[in-house]
Amino acid sequence: MMNRTTNGVVYRKEDIDMASFSGVNNEFGHKGQNYSLFEFKGGVNCGHFWSENLYRLKSKTDGTLYEDKALSSSQQVDSIDGYNPTPKGLDNAKKAPIDMPNNGHHPDYNK
Repeated sequence: MMNRTTNGVVYRKEDIDMASFSGVNNEFGHKGQNYSLFEFKGGVNCGHFWSENLYRLKSKTDGTLYEDKALSSSQQVDSIDGYNPTPKGLDNAKKAPIDMPNNGHHPDYNK
């Protein structure tokens, strides 16, 4: 995922959740289990974190919005009135596992 992000790929929260539950990186999970990539990124001691980018659909010249909802039909914005994200794990998503308790290890991890 990092290589793709470096090349300008943007992941939606839904994409991250789908990757988590399909087992991407499960070799880094506790006992090989799937885990939340949104909360724990690349696993123990990982230095990566998620940052939020907001996009709003652009308007056509006639004032209507594009229907395809592709990123190319959107513009990045700083805020959206009335939008207040509260997905589960948002606080951890913004922290690198290395900066989390137990460096991102499972709570049952024995040092």
